[in-house]
Amino acid sequence: SPASNLDANATLTDSGGGYQDAVGNSGLSSSKVFAVDTKGPTGSLTIPAGSFTNGQKLDFSLTYDETVELANSNHNPFLVLDVGNRVRMATKENSSDNSVLKFSYTVDNSDLDSDGINISTTTGLDKGVFQLSGTFSAGDTIKVTNSGDKSGQFTVNANATTPELVATQLRTFLNTDNTFSNTNSFKAVGLGSGKIAIVGSNGNSSSLTVSSSGGSSSKVAAESYAAVIRDSFGTNATSTFSIVGNQSGITVDGGDSGAGVDGYVEGAKITADNDGDGNTSSFGDSSTSTSPTGVFKLYGASGPLIMSGGTDKATGLPFKVQYESPVGYKKVINPITSTIRALESKDTENSGTTAIEVAETKMASLIGASVPFKTFDAYEAVSTVSEIPNAIAYQKAAASIALVVDVGSNSLVWMVNKIELSGGSVANEYKIKDQAEPFTTQKASTLIFDAIADSIISGDIADGKLKSFGSDGTTDDMAIKIK
Repeated sequence: SPASNLDANATLTDSGGGYQDAVGNSGLSSSKVFAVDTKGPTGSLTIPAGSFTNGQKLDFSLTYDETVELANSNHNPFLVLDVGNRVRMATKENSSDNSVLKFSYTVDNSDLDSDGINISTTTGLDKGVFQLSGTFSAGDTIKVTNSGDKSGQFTVNANATTPELVATQLRTFLNTDNTFSNTNSFKAVGLGSGKIAIVGSNGNSSSLTVSSSGGSSSKVAAESYAAVIRDSFGTNATSTFSIVGNQSGITVDGGDSGAGVDGYVEGAKITADNDGDGNTSSFGDSSTSTSPTGVFKLYGASGPLIMSGGTDKATGLPFKVQYESPVGYKKVINPITSTIRALESKDTENSGTTAIEVAETKMASLIGASVPFKTFDAYEAVSTVSEIPNAIAYQKAAASIALVVDVGSNSLVWMVNKIELSGGSVANEYKIKDQAEPFTTQKASTLIFDAIADSIISGDIADGKLKSFGSDGTTDDMAIKIK
């Protein structure tokens, strides 16, 4: 049998007379050349260089020294990347060269790595994908097992018991757990929607399980496999490869930059309410604060934005109200976006993106200007001559809303306090029933935005009349228009 790790031609020679046929005639001399290949393909990975931001792709090319194929076309190999404190997978792309496998990873809003990513020098051939589901409770425990414990014991946190949040917590725990990551050389990759991938040698073992005392976990068979790369002779490729390029030269910043505008607000807390519960301190929410010019950079934002606190740079006064932006608004948060958010939340016919688009269309009619509301900043827009009319219309409406919300919120809090201090009870019409104590200007502002939205929906504030709230210009009429 041929030696291992051999890739060469072998010649078989038979000398004349060394064999005879049935009647004694000597055979002729001959030779035959055979291709002998017992050497697995070896690869080198060419990596990108530079700085990458949210939505940009990192492209990788794994070039082998011969033509390669997959033993199963449905079992795609992948690359394992350490991006900051998260483990990511670069997935296989199409390639026109049979000796090259291409992979890519698209930078996510949660990614941040300023000193260079790390690439595992293996094609990450084994993975087991598990779907968490059911009902988890605070204190439930989870372990990865396979004929014994393959991880330490993870405990579910309070207020983070949905399968999605449990998977996020579990992924973070596993990648810092010594038994899982060091002893067994596994890595955990979050795949979203309560799904987690365990990557490493025997990651696809049939006995590898995610065991929990609450909720449930099931293996996703179609996404769990041991991929095999081989040459045309069926010899498996080596699972490791060399790297061409400098990993430390790949920096990633997926944060979305935006501005909190009421003038500009410094030191405000910006929270992405990822679980949509209105609480700005829930597990899974992400938050940051604004700079002296109102600028912020937010990571891991998938929910609507909430802004509170800080100082209004235009007045030097504390910013006591609350502004919001719908899902997908990662650049700006101000009185206009807050009104769009209120309209969206009150839409009983549409939901999600459709409700936001309907609210944006209505807002364009209300202010008499069609602008890209998700990203529009009137202060920046005036630098473009053609945008000045839109910027003026937008800012007039924004300033009017800001004034009404500010004055209305403070007045509502003052009035409620006066009534309660006098021993009276606040009527339900004030819409503060079940509001947690104390009733603050911030809480009152959300009610004022709701009232503005109600007046828009009812038609009391007509198209083109938002800056005057549909009134004849008197404060009495304006008060009537805002329900």
